[in-house]
Amino acid sequence: IPFIVNDYIDVAFAVGAAGVHLGQGDASPEEAREKLGAEAIIGQTAFTEEQIRSVNPEYVDYIGLGPFYITKTRKGKPLLGEGNGKRFRELAALSPVPVVGIGGITPGNAKAVLEAGADGVAMMRSISEVPDVEAAARAFVWVL
Repeated sequence: IPFIVNDYIDVAFAVGAAGVHLGQGDASPEEAREKLGAEAIIGQTAFTEEQIRSVNPEYVDYIGLGPFYITKTRKGKPLLGEGNGKRFRELAALSPVPVVGIGGITPGNAKAVLEAGADGVAMMRSISEVPDVEAAARAFVWVL
């Protein structure tokens, strides 16, 4: 399983991570590709059609699209999972790179994200805020 560092290109480089995921306010994918090299996995968060259309597949390997569900991390952003993921599906279809669903994803709801067009899912609290991280990770494996 590749280790992807969130936000920090220098940290990803220093620890030998497989890549980095960049938010809209972080460093550019071009900078990440230059620093981490051609084999690195570079992801970028997208919330809107404009952000998706600006993705350059030369530098970005996947987008994190969301939030699909309510999440503490993406307060105030429109939920893309409403109505069986209709808006998520529309936006995912525009992406020139694979789409990873983000936002409030748990083992119990991950399948709906995949059915709405995601190629994969990302999670934070579903793994990090549980007593048994290994069991939580295994629960996702069974779903995916």
